[in-house]
Amino acid sequence: MRMQKINIAVILFLLLPLSLSAQQGIEALYIEMPEILNPVISEKQRHELLEYYKADMGDSIMNRFGTQTHMLSLDTLNHYLSVRNTDVSVFEMKMFENNTDTLIGIIKTVCTPVCMSVVNFYNTKWREVNLNFTLPKTTDWIDKDKFAQSGLEEQNVRNALSTNFISLTFSANEDKIIAKNNILLFLDETDKEIYAPLLKTEDIIYRLTEGKWGKD
Repeated sequence: MRMQKINIAVILFLLLPLSLSAQQGIEALYIEMPEILNPVISEKQRHELLEYYKADMGDSIMNRFGTQTHMLSLDTLNHYLSVRNTDVSVFEMKMFENNTDTLIGIIKTVCTPVCMSVVNFYNTKWREVNLNFTLPKTTDWIDKDKFAQSGLEEQNVRNALSTNFISLTFSANEDKIIAKNNILLFLDETDKEIYAPLLKTEDIIYRLTEGKWGKD
C-alpha cells in the first residue's frame, strides 16, 4: 500500500509540469485573455470556436456584431493561432520564451482597404511588456541603388512615401515577425509608376534575440 502511494505521488509529480504547461498553452491564453484585447467575441465564443475547429465541426462562429469570425490557423505545438475576426480584421497570437519568461505577442491587422497592423506583447498576467519592436516605415523599403539611379529628389521621395501601410504577421514556427509593405495599394497610378521601381518587394523579417527584436 505504501509503495502504491509512492507511485501515485511520483506520477502526480511528473504530471504537474505538464498540467501547468497545458494551462499556459495558446488555447487557454486565447480563451482567458482580457476581453478588451479582442472584444469582437466573448470568452465563451472563443472557447466554442476552438472546440468546433478541433472537432472538425466548422471553423467559424457568430460574433457579437452578428457576422462570422473564422479560425484560420491553430498550431498548438508552436503556440500560434490566427483568427479572422471580421471581414476586414485579423487577430494573431503567439507565445514566446524570452530567457526565463513566457511572453504573449498579439498582432491586430485591419484592412480598410489597405492593411495596417499593430503589435503588442504581454506577460502571462497580461501586463504589457516592452520588447523594443519598432514598426518599420515605407521608406525602409527604398532600394538605395535604384534611388541613386532615379535622379529624384530625396525629400520628394520621402514626402510621397511618408504614409505607412505596414502589415505584420507572426511566423508560426519561429520567433519572427514578418513585415509587408502595402503602400503600392494606396498610391495612384501616376505615383505608383514613379515610386514602385524604387521599392524592394521582399518582406522585412524581425527575429527575437535576447529580449529584443532586430532585423533578421
